[in-house]
Amino acid sequence: MLELLVAGAVFLAAALGSLQLWGQAAAGSALQQQRLQQRDAIDRDRLLLQRHWRQRFGADASQPGCVSSAQLLAEAAHLPPAAALQRQLQLSADGAALLVEWGDHPAPRRRWYTAAGLGLCTPAGALTDSQVEGLE
Repeated sequence: MLELLVAGAVFLAAALGSLQLWGQAAAGSALQQQRLQQRDAIDRDRLLLQRHWRQRFGADASQPGCVSSAQLLAEAAHLPPAAALQRQLQLSADGAALLVEWGDHPAPRRRWYTAAGLGLCTPAGALTDSQVEGLE
């Protein structure tokens, strides 16, 4: 009878330990899935912003120069982020770039944007081969 009680107690302890490990694994998997979904939402929002800027500013190549970072900021402020996603916008200290930050968790994702980096700068005129090679 004593052996039966000891065997039952050992079995119960092993079963509870396995159940606890299984629960922790399930919780970890759910957290990982949530992080993956947030990363996907951030990537979609980032691509949406870039597409919007290119559509808004890339079509007007008739005027030479670059779009200012303040213009990028104004356009991004008018485009709402995806649901359950936080986006913060901030100009650099010199005003040459726009910092976009997603998420409020301990490690938010950040990306710097400039008009030149987005391909939104047009030269004043077409360069000749001599100008490119520095001969003129």
